Amino acid sequence: MNLVAVKTLRSRITAEAIAHTLDNWQIPFYIDCFDTGLFGWGHCHATIMVRDFDEADARSILADFLVE
Repeated sequence: MNLVAVKTLRSRITAEAIAHTLDNWQIPFYIDCFDTGLFGWGHCHATIMVRDFDEADARSILADFLVE
C-alpha cells in the first residue's frame, strides 16, 4: 500500500474540512503538512493523501472540491 496525493490546498484547515467528506465512504486519508496548528491561518500548503487503491474513488467523491 502506498499513499498518493489527491489534491494540495492552501491551508491545513481547508484540507481537513474537504478531506472529511471521505469519512462517509470509509476512505481513510492523511493530511501532509508541516503546519501543526489547526487554529489560525497557516502558511503551509496541505496535501490530501489516500491509499493508492482508493485514489479513483477519492477523486470521484471530491471532484466538486478539486476544480483547478
